[in-house]
Amino acid sequence: MDLSEIKTITQAKQGDKLALLALYNQYLPLFKKLCRNRADYSNVLEVDDLLQECFLALESATNSYSFEREASFKTYLYSCVKWHLTRVIAKHSNVTENQLTLILQIKKFRENYEKQHGRMPDNALAKFVLAVRRNYSDEVSFIPVKAFAKKAEFARDYLMQGTKVMVEGEIVTGNYEDKDTGKKIYTTEVYANRIEFAGAKMVDRPPFPEDAEGFLEIPEGMEEEMPFR
Repeated sequence: MDLSEIKTITQAKQGDKLALLALYNQYLPLFKKLCRNRADYSNVLEVDDLLQECFLALESATNSYSFEREASFKTYLYSCVKWHLTRVIAKHSNVTENQLTLILQIKKFRENYEKQHGRMPDNALAKFVLAVRRNYSDEVSFIPVKAFAKKAEFARDYLMQGTKVMVEGEIVTGNYEDKDTGKKIYTTEVYANRIEFAGAKMVDRPPFPEDAEGFLEIPEGMEEEMPFR
C-alpha cells in the first residue's frame, strides 16, 4: 500500500466524502466484476443497484479497517464487499447465502476450467455407496462415493448392486445444518479419481452379509445413493 492510498483511507475514515469517492472510483473495476457475477442470481437487483451496495460496503470496510492488519486494504475490502453482496442478494432472492456462495464457487470453477482446457467441464455426476470389509473383521463399512464427468458416466452405465470395483479418490469432509432440528451434521465422502472393476475372487473371506433375496444389506437412509438401473 503506497502513501497516497494510506492518506486517502485515513481521510475517508475521518469522514471525508471526497476521499471515500476517490476510493470507490479506484476500486470500481473490482466492484463491477463482483456485481456482474452476482446480478444473475437476483430477481430484483440490477448491477447498478449492487454498485450502490458496494459503496455502502466500502464505507463500512474503510471505517473498520486497521492499518495494523496483516491483510492489505484491497484484500480486506474484497472480503467485506463479497460478504455484503451475498447477504443483500440472498435477502432479495429465492436462494440462501450458503446456496449463493456454492453457486458462485461452481461458476468460478467452470470459468477457470474453460480457460485451462478450452471447453466447459462435463456436468455428469453419479453417487453410489461402496461396501468395504474392514481388515481382519466381518464388519462392513459403507462409504458414500461421488464420481464426476467420464467417471460418472462409467458408474451410470456399468455399476450395479453387487459389482466389485476398486475406487481411488480424495476423502472430503463437510457439514450442514439440519433444517428441522438445527443440529450440525458432519459428512464424509470420497470423490473418485479412478474407478476400475475388481475381478479377483476373495476365496479366503466369507461373503458380505446379504438379505433373503441375495442382495447386500445397505444401512437405512443410504439407498438413494445407489445407482440402480
